[in-house]
Amino acid sequence: MASCIPAIFWSRSMISGVGQYIRIISPLIILFSMYQLVRSQRHIEITLKYMSLVTIATLTTMGLSLFQGVPTVVLSGIQRITGSGLFVQQFAKFVALNIEILLLYFTTIKRKLTLPLSIGLSSLSIILFLTYHRTSWLILFISIIMGAILFRKERLYWVILFGGSIAAIIFHDELINIILRFITPSSLEDINRISSSRFLLYTLYLREFANADPIHWLFGMGYGDPNQITDTVIGTYLPPHNDYIAYLVEAGIITLILYFAILISVTIYSLKNNQSENPQIKSLSRHTTIIVTLMLLAGIPGAFYGNVMSSWYLFALIGVFFAGVRIRKAQHFEDKA
Repeated sequence: MASCIPAIFWSRSMISGVGQYIRIISPLIILFSMYQLVRSQRHIEITLKYMSLVTIATLTTMGLSLFQGVPTVVLSGIQRITGSGLFVQQFAKFVALNIEILLLYFTTIKRKLTLPLSIGLSSLSIILFLTYHRTSWLILFISIIMGAILFRKERLYWVILFGGSIAAIIFHDELINIILRFITPSSLEDINRISSSRFLLYTLYLREFANADPIHWLFGMGYGDPNQITDTVIGTYLPPHNDYIAYLVEAGIITLILYFAILISVTIYSLKNNQSENPQIKSLSRHTTIIVTLMLLAGIPGAFYGNVMSSWYLFALIGVFFAGVRIRKAQHFEDKA
């Protein structure tokens, strides 16, 4: 947390710098808070239950907002965080990630997928498709594939193959055109267009970072593009749209290394518990593996840096997983005694 502090003083404004600092460290605070607050098996069930209820309520209101094309809340900041008719990208990411949260609850606590849940998940998948947000599609696709592998759901392989085949047949021409665009770009303009200008943003930020003083390599150049490199070229401020470049440029290489270290450590720990004898710990660990993998991969196009709504949910679940392992170990020692 301390490694992120120097960047505040180099930010575009002190107030926005403090705000971004809080957004960066708050998921870790959520993780440690959940780890401390969850003290029993009952606490795990209650936590996952209420997180699922909040998820369903939020997805319902924002789903209606998407179809109506109007926001359901007044404050633009809340619209941006939770997603609404005006901020489809945020809503799409929220849908994709929270499908995983609902699956975690029903496979860990209920241990079965009911018909209403199956219908609900199918509806959410259709809604997600209608957002046309590529990062969210990627998140959902990876979730399904990893879930099928980790939970050894052979039938799901056939469902994926069948559904994918139907989609490929229906959208054959469109898929061919999309693939050709991605593999045969003829110019930098084509690359920028298919990457939604991400290639240009990556180039601008990394070039500015490479030319900065060594102290900025360690602790970042400040939050909110204080040098206004995107303002000069594009005409307005745009974030890097890559979580790792954002951490590197804004908060420095030390913070980026710590971020990687946290996620990789959680991945290793969850993999160690994937074959736990306790069904609940086994399910929690497998879902945690999926969640952290999603965070690592979805960070490339940019999904979690400063996006507190999604980050709070995911880090809260990681905290519940660690608490569950701690509770299980304590019970194991008590049984031995």
